[in-house]
Amino acid sequence: MMKSSPQSAASSSGRIPLRMAWLLPMLLAVGVGVGGVGCLSWRAGRHMALRLAQQLNREVNNRIEETLQRYLRTPVQINHINRDAVRWGLLPNLLSLTAIDLLFLEDYFAQQL
Repeated sequence: MMKSSPQSAASSSGRIPLRMAWLLPMLLAVGVGVGGVGCLSWRAGRHMALRLAQQLNREVNNRIEETLQRYLRTPVQINHINRDAVRWGLLPNLLSLTAIDLLFLEDYFAQQL
């Protein structure tokens, strides 16, 4: 009579070897743990990247707004200065100009530019 090996007996009866019975759940648990941690860290990294992008966007918008306000404030200030100069008689009245007044205003506005 031939002796059958343990492997052939296990495979012939449809049983799983003990080593596989212990190894598979361990590998499955490790795989699920690593996958879960990887998924959580990916989500946390994505959340952090979105927060940094929003912060950068706010900072850029604030700087652009500040620069535009500073840039657009200057012409308004110049207009107020010119209006006050006309009121105080430092500049000729724009409603009754002579040729000399036009030359003077041309030089004055050229200096302002």
